[in-house]
Amino acid sequence: MDPMREFIGRRNIELFVSHLETEADLNSRSAVRRLLVEEEDKFGRLCERLDILDQYMERTADHIRKQEERLDLMEHDGGEIDLARRILANLEDIHRLFLDHRLPSRKSSIAD
Repeated sequence: MDPMREFIGRRNIELFVSHLETEADLNSRSAVRRLLVEEEDKFGRLCERLDILDQYMERTADHIRKQEERLDLMEHDGGEIDLARRILANLEDIHRLFLDHRLPSRKSSIAD
């Protein structure tokens, strides 16, 4: 993969993940998820690029931990938590997407 395509692919993944973190509309989420999966596929085909997916998975897991902490504080303080729960659910959905894509790639690279 040439450097420009790699740069564009990374930026696309970042953009799609950012959009999925807060998007509530199911049709929009479905379309962006499809685009994210397609972009992940491009990176996932190259074993040397799997580290990029690992980085996104780690970052998303970190966002989930932070959002859980925020949610706990908000619940304790009696704040409005619907939006915070939706954001947490979106982050968990993104993380599952990465896991679902990463695990088959990891198995095939181990077998090679």
